[in-house]
Amino acid sequence: MPRKTSSSESPTVSPSLCHSSQLTTTSSSSPKGRGDSSSYTTSLKQVNPQLQALGELDFKRAFLVLCYIGRNQLEDVAYEDVIREFKYLPMVEVERKIWSALGRQCIPEEDRLKVFGCDTETVNTYHCHVHADGTYTFKNKDGSIARKDDGEPLIHTDGTGFVSEDIALRCPKGLYKGAQKNHETYLGNVDVDNHDSDLHIREPVRLFFSGRAMKGTLLVNRKLPARTIQIRPSMIKVEQDYNILGIQSANSLEIVTTSNKPRKTNLSRFLIALLCYGGVPKDVFMNILTKSLEEAQSILSNRRAAFLVAMRYGEMDDYIVTQMISCGIPLDEPYVQHRLSVLMNEERKNLRSGKLPIEDSYHLMGAADPSGVLKNDEVCIILDEGQMSGKVLVYRHPGIHFGDIHILTAIYVEDMETYIGNAKYAILFPTKRHRSLADEMAGGDFDGDMFFVSRNPQLLRWFKPSEPWTQKVSQRISAKKKPSELSVDELEHELFQLFLTTRFNPRTAAGIAADSWLSFMDRLLVLGDDSCDEKICVKKKMLRLVDIYYDALDAPKLGSKMYGQCLVSRLMCLKRAQ
Repeated sequence: MPRKTSSSESPTVSPSLCHSSQLTTTSSSSPKGRGDSSSYTTSLKQVNPQLQALGELDFKRAFLVLCYIGRNQLEDVAYEDVIREFKYLPMVEVERKIWSALGRQCIPEEDRLKVFGCDTETVNTYHCHVHADGTYTFKNKDGSIARKDDGEPLIHTDGTGFVSEDIALRCPKGLYKGAQKNHETYLGNVDVDNHDSDLHIREPVRLFFSGRAMKGTLLVNRKLPARTIQIRPSMIKVEQDYNILGIQSANSLEIVTTSNKPRKTNLSRFLIALLCYGGVPKDVFMNILTKSLEEAQSILSNRRAAFLVAMRYGEMDDYIVTQMISCGIPLDEPYVQHRLSVLMNEERKNLRSGKLPIEDSYHLMGAADPSGVLKNDEVCIILDEGQMSGKVLVYRHPGIHFGDIHILTAIYVEDMETYIGNAKYAILFPTKRHRSLADEMAGGDFDGDMFFVSRNPQLLRWFKPSEPWTQKVSQRISAKKKPSELSVDELEHELFQLFLTTRFNPRTAAGIAADSWLSFMDRLLVLGDDSCDEKICVKKKMLRLVDIYYDALDAPKLGSKMYGQCLVSRLMCLKRAQ
């Protein structure tokens, strides 16, 4: 029996971004080995009309046609016009129409598919049946969705959709949290690298279409028709309400952030602790700290260092110091010296909190591999100079589990440019694993999550990865009504309550759990080899704190109410269990 694996969603709805409600549905990937689309079109002219019509269908429809004709030749049982009619049928009617037109006459009733529709998260297992005369047919066995212990589906492509290249080129560049950052006017007198990509590979968006609300990221796909966006079921947050009729809904695409060129990358307290636990010597971080302190002191006299720091903290003074330096004002000017001393103190505060700058490291957006080429522990990383190769260390903030850091292999994928063109600044993960790599790193997904990627030789030399985190069944998930199930007054009350809770009663459980975990990690790192029993006890407590921490992070969107008082009681249980 084939192994049950987590599924990769197929985009189900492709709203064309024009001033109409036209929907187009396209295949999420091209058949393997097809090659260039022009050569494929040329070869279609040499085949019979039935096969040419079949090639115009998406994979599911074409596969169903071939299943239902059995061992017959396509040209013997169907006309090309009949096949083309299947292209425009809604997915819920496709199976019934194809069965009526072809399957009923060609195969027995017991071979009819029992499950077929737009449930693209279903695991489909296809079997090849070879007959005595050497011919073969493919049949489908009813699959099932791979799920976590709490029933949540495991999806390799969670949160990732596609956008055609023409739409991506029209999107603004340099967006971060909905605002456009542009400092090109400050770069006249200072030598600073500022090369921007012609095309952003990923764009976290909010999409409203025909009453649906969708959230996720859009990956550039050159194989899509013009003016087309493909979405996946995991991106749909609010379904269309069919009870509301006669109301014109607003269709809009809101871009929140684009995949920008990585800035200076820093470590964090949690990441440093996990790296030390994985075998990286403490001297590595002490050397980085010493060098960073020297560089922080140099901003009072080094023009380039002063400009870079002023750019980094420009929002503190509306980039006044940046403009003064770019205009040629000397660094010993009293006001500039005063502001630079303030910025130097900010740099020291960051170093004190564990934000150590690290070379050969980047923060990149994660996405699912659109080509399907990447294998189990392979990734595709695209930077300024193109795709990189070799071993890389990958981590997702705010992971605190011992296995949240992975050592992966970055490879060059030759066909990747046919999908994303010259887009840059992203890390693409495989879709052929039993579990998504993003989910193994603090339960991440691809709806805008950033990943720490490092090819620093010292980290790769010493670090030894641990087993990845496995989510325990949460006992705090409460029933939560959907907005469409609430009346107008109830919805208004819920929104006000949510605002009041967020504003005046913030959730501190995650912070308490993280601080407790860090104190246990400090204790674990100082224990010697002669304290094996105590180390085992501390690790058990830390693993339980990890579960509490991740539950606290997900509590708001799961409808769970878990506050500091509840957390303290659980911590007391940990203490009594010592």
